[in-house]
Amino acid sequence: MGNNVHLGSAKGVMVNALDLANQFHAAVPANENPQYTEGYEGFYHLHQMKGTVEHAELHYIIRDFDTDSFEQRKQTLQQIATEMTKTLHKDCSITVEITNSYHNMREKVEPFPHIIELALQAMRGCAIESVSN
Repeated sequence: MGNNVHLGSAKGVMVNALDLANQFHAAVPANENPQYTEGYEGFYHLHQMKGTVEHAELHYIIRDFDTDSFEQRKQTLQQIATEMTKTLHKDCSITVEITNSYHNMREKVEPFPHIIELALQAMRGCAIESVSN
């Protein structure tokens, strides 16, 4: 959240939330986004950005195939917000809200290899070739 004031008295008081959003995104590891990763490498994907001087939102998809690395990615975003907040005007804030919407099912399925074999049999029965990495 930014701090919008009259432009004539903005010096030292105005905090543009759009500038904060850009700074936040610049702090996210740039080499860890989809255009630089492949296979099972995790990433941060900024898929929506919107805002005004007073309020800006960045929406990311965080993907990782390792649970510990996934949790670390979420912590990284929290840490960026915490560090940035230390330097903000008293009326400004940065909030990170994380909603888990997709979970890698590998750790749930691996203990039951027969499930994979059944799926592969069904695919072979339908003449569908499997693709593996």
